[in-house]
Amino acid sequence: MPLVILFISVFAVSCDKDDDPVIPVYPQENPIQGYLNASGFAEEETESTNEAAQEFGYSFRPTVTGAITSLAVRIPDVNNNLRVTVWDLETGEVIKTELFNVTSSGVVVNKTIPALALIKDREYMVTMNSGDSYEHSKTNDSDAIYPFTVGNIQVTGYGYSIGAAQTLPYIFPVNYYRGDLSFTFQRTL
Repeated sequence: MPLVILFISVFAVSCDKDDDPVIPVYPQENPIQGYLNASGFAEEETESTNEAAQEFGYSFRPTVTGAITSLAVRIPDVNNNLRVTVWDLETGEVIKTELFNVTSSGVVVNKTIPALALIKDREYMVTMNSGDSYEHSKTNDSDAIYPFTVGNIQVTGYGYSIGAAQTLPYIFPVNYYRGDLSFTFQRTL
């Protein structure tokens, strides 16, 4: 009669809390003040109201994968229908549009949005459409040399287009920045 040997293995599994993977939570960041400081555009601010509408904002690249979790605006007037747009600059497509109800002039208005995923090193643009804005420049009116890296965001330029239509900016001056438009970015990877 053949001999059958049966092996029984028992493995002990421990549930040690130290073995659980740690999922990092990254801080939120807003690049606008760092951009204004690094470019020198924080030196001078001029208020403009009731001008012809323009679509204006800045282009940027995230240096890490992450998401926009809120948008913010500040204008020197009230506007119950201020449009803010996030563009995929490489395709020219609108990827997010939000309307703001600005009830007080000169006050930052924040709007939380569902996380808008951004791809590392892909170029985007955030714009608003208004005839009211703050223009930021250097006191000597000299040009800024782009890009500016602020945390995990690289600001690559400022641009605008003329009119109330939702049109991707096509004019790119380098001696000022118009608008107090920003976003909160949070790294995810």
